[in-house]
Amino acid sequence: MTEKDIAQFKYAVKSFLSKQRIDQLRAYGRFVGVEKPTTKQKAILIDESAEILSGEKEPVSQSRRGAPIKNDFIDPKIIGEIEHLKKVCLGLDTLETEDFKIYGLEQGKPIPVCDFTAEMKRLATVGHNLLQVASPNAEEEPRDIRDCLDSVYSGQLVQLNGVSCLLPLTCIDSAEKIIISVELIREAGLREGDIVSCYAEKRSSVFIATKILTVNDVLTNSVRRTNFEEEAVCYASERLSLLSTHVSTTLKYLDWISPIGKGQRVGVVSQPKAGKTNMLLELATSLTKNAKVDLLVLLVDQTPETVGQFRKIVPSSHLVYTTYEDEPERCVFAANFLLQRAKRFVESGRDVVLLVDSLSSLARSFNETNESAGGKTYACGLESKTVHFIKKYFGSARCLENGGSLTMVGTVDCGTGNPMDDILCSEIRNISNLEIPLSDELAIRRIYPAIDLSAVRRNTESLLTDEEERLVLFLKERYLPKEGAESLQKLLEKATSYEDLISNVK
Repeated sequence: MTEKDIAQFKYAVKSFLSKQRIDQLRAYGRFVGVEKPTTKQKAILIDESAEILSGEKEPVSQSRRGAPIKNDFIDPKIIGEIEHLKKVCLGLDTLETEDFKIYGLEQGKPIPVCDFTAEMKRLATVGHNLLQVASPNAEEEPRDIRDCLDSVYSGQLVQLNGVSCLLPLTCIDSAEKIIISVELIREAGLREGDIVSCYAEKRSSVFIATKILTVNDVLTNSVRRTNFEEEAVCYASERLSLLSTHVSTTLKYLDWISPIGKGQRVGVVSQPKAGKTNMLLELATSLTKNAKVDLLVLLVDQTPETVGQFRKIVPSSHLVYTTYEDEPERCVFAANFLLQRAKRFVESGRDVVLLVDSLSSLARSFNETNESAGGKTYACGLESKTVHFIKKYFGSARCLENGGSLTMVGTVDCGTGNPMDDILCSEIRNISNLEIPLSDELAIRRIYPAIDLSAVRRNTESLLTDEEERLVLFLKERYLPKEGAESLQKLLEKATSYEDLISNVK
């Protein structure tokens, strides 16, 4: 028996015990001789049990003092699997017949252990994962021993200080990061931003990935994708479908009058308190129920109340946020973190919608970091590198010719009295496919959505049919100057379908 055999046995035992409930671990630890198992956390309990089973630590005798033990029953499958691992990794068969009585098993009925050939034993001892073992349930198919024992971890691939590791999808810094080696990255063709699920083991208080299972919810041997930056780009030709039964006036407006195309860059230009966040909330509510697109939401430098509203609607794995309590570097990192994930989805042919609130807050955060230094500085303190960063970030939205699209709906502040916001607003207007201005005057009159239809601008490649174009032109030139925005809002509230809206307008 070599040290390598013992190390593999400990690894297999820890991986198996990590899948058990804490009450079962305490009962089993009490039997094998762990001292005070009821006071220990799960990780420590697993480590000490493995050390005792491998002979590295002396077991302690069971104490009879104190209150009676509430639950001392151990699942027989745990004993069977541990003895199974002893035979596989160490070549031992040490289960005594007297132990059967302790676990409620009938004497003379041994726990089934699979017969292994000499070649399979050799592969097990040298650490290969090719060894096929029989499941404790005879009806199940044989499976990989590491598939049975390793713990599955998942996260998004990022680079921190030159080290590739997995972070939670919420971008919340975790103490336990799973490190991905360069060999695994090359083998699976991983890119920064990929969502990876893998097997991992703990080595010297660090989790190391041992095997990649899926990349962006696809098996590693089935990954087929293009390069986001090198793929040919086209104009948006397909609408972003919202709810079929419109219960919100905002959704009716965006679906019937100002539709959003897949792959468009939509700039929501808004004065303070004009309802831009509420518009994104209603968009998020609709798109979470749309299974054909992947919704991602980025909140930058927002209030806790705003974050709480989105957390009730958007799944936690699709929401990345920072509040005004976070540092500027954290805001920029979170924005790039989510954008990289969106790009990897698009490369796989998926349609992604990224809601950003707001691009102005992201620019202010980037302007305070060291990355913005070294360029030209405007009179208002805005760095030229900041303008380039925002244009590059917002300009990432596009529709690929060979499938996949990234639609970005970002809010921009205007009319704040800050020259920095005016410069950013003009730059974003230049590269946006669709501009939706929100009017402060309409918001004060409690007219929502406070969209100024006369100032809405879209690119020449329109998503509207000829009939819809005539309707929008009629509303802009004849209806709104005469009837006003409040009358249009009432028409949208009453209409149950697009045909109903046309008949009401006529």
